[in-house]
Amino acid sequence: GLTPDPEKFAALIASLEKTLDVYDNILATQRYLAGDEITLADLFHVPPAVLLPIAGSNVLLDRPNVARWLKELTERPSWQAVKDGITATA
Repeated sequence: GLTPDPEKFAALIASLEKTLDVYDNILATQRYLAGDEITLADLFHVPPAVLLPIAGSNVLLDRPNVARWLKELTERPSWQAVKDGITATA
């Protein structure tokens, strides 16, 4: 029931984009954030990442390596088994 602040949203997305640029460079040389094996560092990103489009941003898809990484994570059977239990909390 809160009123969104478009300026704050834009500032947060701009900050996220800087981080995603770094992620894209990392993911250009390895499969996951910490190497070629999946870790909690990767898995912790999935719930907020899938909620970004609901918030109005597809910023994760603008970087090819990040998009590939997210696609791979969200296609995992473990995510498919729990994804419908994730709902927005705002």
